[in-house]
Amino acid sequence: MRYMAKNMDVMTSQVIEERENPLMHRKEYRLSIKHTDRATPARKDIMAFLAGELKAKEETIIIDKMFSEKGMAVTRVKVEVYSKKEDIPKQKLEIAQQKLTGAKKAKAGAKKE
Repeated sequence: MRYMAKNMDVMTSQVIEERENPLMHRKEYRLSIKHTDRATPARKDIMAFLAGELKAKEETIIIDKMFSEKGMAVTRVKVEVYSKKEDIPKQKLEIAQQKLTGAKKAKAGAKKE
């Protein structure tokens, strides 16, 4: 599948593995995303791309891991697509939102000044 990003670059994807997890009400994917003529896309761009590719709402997609191959315009992504937002574990949703916004959670033992 092809996706035209905002800056007119093309991304294509290839599903490496697809697995149904009925106990957690989700599908798990391992994908290879090729992004020509650009650096590794931001999580928001990947999220929008995957919503179209996997025919799912962005709010039900959790990008678990992203890994770019050195010297190549290819990113490997581990994604979980839940049947509805309420099925996403609270902790996993919080972590995913932090990764998307770039915010870091303060550690419990950190000193306050």
